[in-house]
Amino acid sequence: METIRKTYNMTPLNVPDSATQPLIVVAHRGRESSQWGPLEDLFAGTDQTIDLNPQMATVADVKVENTGSLNMDFAFSLLSGLLKGFGVEIKPFEVALKNAKEISLSFENVQKKSIGLTTLGKALMDKKINMDNPAMHIFTRADRKFGMYLISSVLQSNQVMINIEKKTDDSLAVEAPDLGGLTDVRVELKETDSKKQVIAFAGKEPLTFAFSAIELFIGPGGKIKFGETKILKRSLDGTVQQADPEPVEESFLEEDAPALLGWNSVSDL
Repeated sequence: METIRKTYNMTPLNVPDSATQPLIVVAHRGRESSQWGPLEDLFAGTDQTIDLNPQMATVADVKVENTGSLNMDFAFSLLSGLLKGFGVEIKPFEVALKNAKEISLSFENVQKKSIGLTTLGKALMDKKINMDNPAMHIFTRADRKFGMYLISSVLQSNQVMINIEKKTDDSLAVEAPDLGGLTDVRVELKETDSKKQVIAFAGKEPLTFAFSAIELFIGPGGKIKFGETKILKRSLDGTVQQADPEPVEESFLEEDAPALLGWNSVSDL
């Protein structure tokens, strides 16, 4: 997942979804993260809305691999989460890839949906948070207080490529998964120019597989401020460094945190 963090400053999700979108508030502390809901719902007054349309941009395909490629135990664990987002079970893929030894994964048809921080700041200048809203308690309470973040950018894709890097025996075949016709997901077996086999998996709708967010602070009278980010960044040598003291988009990466983020339910917080 280092590619997603390094290149895009984004947090990869273990289960892609359609709910992770710009302008959603996130409650985050350590290894606990939950989508709290639309920022607009926290405003004081019914006339306060955010009239912003996220910008869409096509970005390069995103390849997920470690040094070389993924061993199958880790690959199936990773695949299980990815497929779950599209409503597909892992079992047909385990059967199809029974002769694979190592694979790599790539997201294709990738779109970045984002709102610029200066644009966002301008839109929030005159907005105020209703501090009496019970949903604000988790961010203001004295005990076990959560940080308040706003999703500003997401990466979305509807197509995952499973690249067979090595097989247990080159004479053995890799099959296309049989999904039983009970889904609108399309799966086919292809061959690249370099003669490598690829299982192309395409869902009907694009899902978010990574996001970035900006930390919010609430000033006097409920005014919204962009604050210094307190999220930590991991360097290539594995050490943890304090993030730049600027209000920038960041990955949700804490020291000793898991490689992928899974949303906690509200009742778990």
